[in-house]
Amino acid sequence: MRLIFILLSAIVYILSPSIAISGQDGDKIAWRVYNRDDGKSAFSEGRMLLIDSSGDIVERRLRSYVKEFDGYNKSLIVFDSPADIKGTAFLSWEHPDKDDDQFLYLPALGRVRRIVSSNRGNSFVGSDLVYEDLMRRKPNEYDNEIVGEEEYNGRLCYILKQVPKPKVKSSYGFIENWVDRKWDLIVFAKAYNKKGDLIKTISAKKVEIIDGIPTVTELEVYDIKEDHKTIMYADTVQYNLDLDDSIFTRRAMKNGGQL
Repeated sequence: MRLIFILLSAIVYILSPSIAISGQDGDKIAWRVYNRDDGKSAFSEGRMLLIDSSGDIVERRLRSYVKEFDGYNKSLIVFDSPADIKGTAFLSWEHPDKDDDQFLYLPALGRVRRIVSSNRGNSFVGSDLVYEDLMRRKPNEYDNEIVGEEEYNGRLCYILKQVPKPKVKSSYGFIENWVDRKWDLIVFAKAYNKKGDLIKTISAKKVEIIDGIPTVTELEVYDIKEDHKTIMYADTVQYNLDLDDSIFTRRAMKNGGQL
């Protein structure tokens, strides 16, 4: 899900009167989210905080790069600290007509490992994000339905329910997304397992307008069963930079994103 680029790149709810919106409109909103303008490229520096049920915190620092290639994104995440994760890198390539490619580089092993589709429900480097969360959802792979409207942090949102189609491999049974009606940006989401149990919430705690683009600069992911949360901060964000294509290669992963 693209709330803070790939990771950075999405309270009181006030229920509106019931509305009648067709499934076709659900598809329309899903495509608007997928195609929203978030720049031709982006660079971010930020922090990831892992907080357990006792309140203990582990902080990590990371960089992320995103670039559009013919309408589809390639992205790279590199961790810079602490020492036990420094140099770990994650690379993703979107494809229009097949599964996206995802790769993980672990310095201790000295090699790049492909993330296979059966492992996309696994935790991303010990966080409350799974690899599937780092992918944009292609609307044609889901049944998309608008199931209501609510306010989130004072902004009116559509509630977009997305159910994976039978041939789609997903760790989720369905997801409900609160889509800001003006920004076409997911600002809150609830993820359910295949039994219909709520297992995770993803909340855009802070959204800033940067270079005219609504940008999530603080994101909270909460695992309900484990009572564990991951908070992501985008401390620096720059859009539409001239990023070299070679950044988005397996070779660059081993060099910490350096050319």
